Amino acid sequence: MKQGAFRALAVATAMWVAAASAVSQAEPVQTITSGPARAGLLELFTSEGCSSCPPAEVWLSQLAGEARLWKDVVPVAFHVDYWDHLGWADVFANADFSERQRDYASAWKSDRVYTPGFVWNGTEWRGWFEKQPLPATTGEAGLITASISSTGVDVSYTPAGTVSGKIVAHVAVLGMGLERKVTAGENKGRTLTHDFVVLDYQKVAFTAHDGAWTGRAAWRAPKNPASARHALAVWVSTE
Repeated sequence: MKQGAFRALAVATAMWVAAASAVSQAEPVQTITSGPARAGLLELFTSEGCSSCPPAEVWLSQLAGEARLWKDVVPVAFHVDYWDHLGWADVFANADFSERQRDYASAWKSDRVYTPGFVWNGTEWRGWFEKQPLPATTGEAGLITASISSTGVDVSYTPAGTVSGKIVAHVAVLGMGLERKVTAGENKGRTLTHDFVVLDYQKVAFTAHDGAWTGRAAWRAPKNPASARHALAVWVSTE
């Protein structure tokens, strides 16, 4: 990643999360808007080739049934590719996602990455291993609006206060209820169910206009299996 992206990953206090909503193919345009309160972005770095990951993914999937989903917490699961050499190539894995995790580790002055690995608002979170609840989020971050059409998504952000630095948007298409039979590697013989899987991720440059920041992401066809249910997660950060 470029140095600018590296700095953005390291700034936890400059990250905001919008609500997410199912992407409807029946409607030509759908608009989702976040509330003004700050939500928490929960990133899970995982792999189908890691025998320690299924319990973490089961826990993540349970968030789908909680009232705080999309309001207080937005989960996204980035599948990494550095376990593919163990004999099972994770179809959801992406080298860019592995690099994203390495950038986090570098920002924390760590010399290693691991799975399952959780990141909460840009900060390493090991509470899952200790059966701790997710940290609370406080304060107002402003409003994010995402207008979804058949060609892409237009994102607008109005900060709650003064924000220094360049602002960028992050748009992730998530797959829900994805089942995979693993026939090799550490999880051989298991059928894994994945939720909140990042099928496509884009970082979008923003342009300032009349006190708001705007940008656009065009749809791209995911390189991995399609999901019957999708969600769209949008957040912004400074760099």
